[in-house]
Amino acid sequence: MNGRLAVALASCILVGGAAAAAPPAGQAKAAFERLTKLDGSWRSEGKDSAVHVTWRVIAGGAAVLETVSSADRTRVTSATVYSVEGDELVAHHFGEGAVAHPRLVLKAQEPTRLRFEVAPVDAPKAAHAAALLLVVKGDDVVTLEWTLAGGAKAGKRAVDLKREYLDTLK
Repeated sequence: MNGRLAVALASCILVGGAAAAAPPAGQAKAAFERLTKLDGSWRSEGKDSAVHVTWRVIAGGAAVLETVSSADRTRVTSATVYSVEGDELVAHHFGEGAVAHPRLVLKAQEPTRLRFEVAPVDAPKAAHAAALLLVVKGDDVVTLEWTLAGGAKAGKRAVDLKREYLDTLK
């Protein structure tokens, strides 16, 4: 009898713990709305390694497309498509020269941060983007920090971006 009680209690704890770990309802949609506010053109400050990033709300508001372009804006070096799939906010990343195209899932959010990670079942065998931290430091300042896994480029890469106002006087 004591053994059965212990198993039942352990099951309740596990079920309760799993329920507590589940993201709050609407978290994916709220985070997606935050991404839509980035819509526009952005530029890094470094002149030697300048990059241009654009976020565009596409497909009638169903997705946000992020493109990273070279300093001279002649080629797109990576693209990420963000969308809500069920109860998850996901990011499908396509990098230049990359064999793997990982699916990252929103794992944590704070008022100024969104953290995406590759789910272990989705982790490619080849070199890939394993995590993304997007930090909104203000209406016009954002930091993107990619964690790369596998291959010679493994490690973290961060870029600070400022919004460009190309068609206004601001």
